[in-house]
Amino acid sequence: MSKDMDSRKKELTLTDGLKELCVDGWRGDNGTFRHEYLMELKHYMNARHPSCGLRSLPHVDSKIRAWKKSYATISLLKSRSGLGFQYSEGSTLVNHPKAWDDLIKVDPNAKSMNLKKWPLFADWEEIFGKVELLESLQKVQKMLLKK
Repeated sequence: MSKDMDSRKKELTLTDGLKELCVDGWRGDNGTFRHEYLMELKHYMNARHPSCGLRSLPHVDSKIRAWKKSYATISLLKSRSGLGFQYSEGSTLVNHPKAWDDLIKVDPNAKSMNLKKWPLFADWEEIFGKVELLESLQKVQKMLLKK
């Protein structure tokens, strides 16, 4: 099995584990996971990939932070006129280049996201939900108010 295929399988397993934690009540009403959720994810991953060697810190935590950051940017992108997200392709849609330039000014993380595929975005919506989006929008508003 190729390394990319193996990494993809681990990402899908991690996504499934996060969804299971949500169903089992590990995510609070404020969208954050309860203390020790990383340990639960580590057990979940190791049960399905015994030789993977993943540790909750830094491996799983880093992946989740990166996913949250990308989720927030794509959610912001979806909320802006002239931009969108195509679920079937897992890609961003840019109808108006000026709208893209404006998004990059608000969220510099978006700069490299236009040409990538985001096949896990629908899963991220289920895992991180609207709470993460609201937090991201509040941060953006604060940034805009400072300017």
